[in-house]
Amino acid sequence: MKKTMMALAIVGVVGAVAAQAADPWAPTLNLGVSVTDGNTDTLGVNLGLVAGVGTAEDGNHARVTADWNYGEVDGDNTVQNTEAKLVYERTLSDVSYAYASAGILNDSIARVSYRVPVSLGIGYLAWQDAAARLILEAGPAYVWEKVAGDKDDYFALRFAQSYFRALSETARIFQSLEYIPQASDFDNYLLNFEIGAEAALNANAALRVVFKNRYDNEPAPDAKKNDLQLLAGLAYRL
Repeated sequence: MKKTMMALAIVGVVGAVAAQAADPWAPTLNLGVSVTDGNTDTLGVNLGLVAGVGTAEDGNHARVTADWNYGEVDGDNTVQNTEAKLVYERTLSDVSYAYASAGILNDSIARVSYRVPVSLGIGYLAWQDAAARLILEAGPAYVWEKVAGDKDDYFALRFAQSYFRALSETARIFQSLEYIPQASDFDNYLLNFEIGAEAALNANAALRVVFKNRYDNEPAPDAKKNDLQLLAGLAYRL
């Protein structure tokens, strides 16, 4: 019997304004799909939303992000999680801002019924040139969660870093790291990492690859510490 395999990875981005570069808070919709058929049958779907409001003139920015992921291997559910985050930023100076953020995660495979981190802090533009910028954030946080049926809440700290670099007029790379340790027990911590690249094909379309790692140092029993995700495909802007 002839074995066949088909792989499809598509990431679509729909913007509500004509020029996203002119409006970094433009709403976007992301869709990623991967399918294989052959020795192993797999299905993976990612749906994401980013929406924001704000202007440079008043110094207030708000952004909402949401992601839904689903995956199967030979009919068995291997990925099923939903995550959303709300961020508000208030400009303090040319190189600093105050922020407030709140998020929620549900991951049935990792046995996380909910995890809600809330944080306040300061962001700082640590370095910038014509092509790149490095941003640092730090502040206190509080986490509510229900993992493997057990409820918990604790005071935490939050440290974050993000880096962007334009490789050319049509290509860029981006990376971010978030570290949230429990204040009274640094062995209990969360780590979120993302790195990606994007290269424009024309004024509206670009090739895009993103790798994500969500790490929980004290996961539910029998759950893995790492959740890895790789998305590759096409980004389209209106």
